[in-house]
Amino acid sequence: MAGEPGRDGQAVAIGRKGEPGDAGAPGAPGLNGAVGDAGLPGAPGLSGAQGSAGRDGYPGARGERGLSGIPGKPGRQ
Repeated sequence: MAGEPGRDGQAVAIGRKGEPGDAGAPGAPGLNGAVGDAGLPGAPGLSGAQGSAGRDGYPGARGERGLSGIPGKPGRQ
């Protein structure tokens, strides 16, 4: 009589989510009372760590995009 088929291996661990990107740089101050420019957007986040165990771990999710920079200060009047 044939033996039982082997059991499936353990489920693959899911990769960790990437870290969020850096915050953007502040905008430049405005001139003559005008509002300053908006800050530049932050850098993209790093990729998440590779999943472990299982045949092929799922790749980690991409990190969130960085926050937008702080708006520039109003210019002096």
